Amino acid sequence: MGPEPVPHPDDVIIDYQTGAVRIDGPVMEEQKEAWDKLRSMWPKLERELMEIDKKLDSDPNNLSLRTRKKELTKMVSPIRRDLAKRGLRDAIRALPKK
Repeated sequence: MGPEPVPHPDDVIIDYQTGAVRIDGPVMEEQKEAWDKLRSMWPKLERELMEIDKKLDSDPNNLSLRTRKKELTKMVSPIRRDLAKRGLRDAIRALPKK
């Protein structure tokens, strides 16, 4: 099995009522590489976010921690959505064929 195509066919969303097409993923190889890099950073970003949450419990007014949490949340949220989408796609593919 070779590398995934860009854009990935599962990322091409067709609205069958209107005929509108949108792509819910990278459309260029450079975008895919950036997503792959961000996805590889995800565990580290999640750990840092958890550590910041713990620190904020004891120091809720710490502006630098709150700012960093906001930055991390902006980076982590799309990764979470992407991983959930991929997980669902993989689970559907794993279903037994009729």
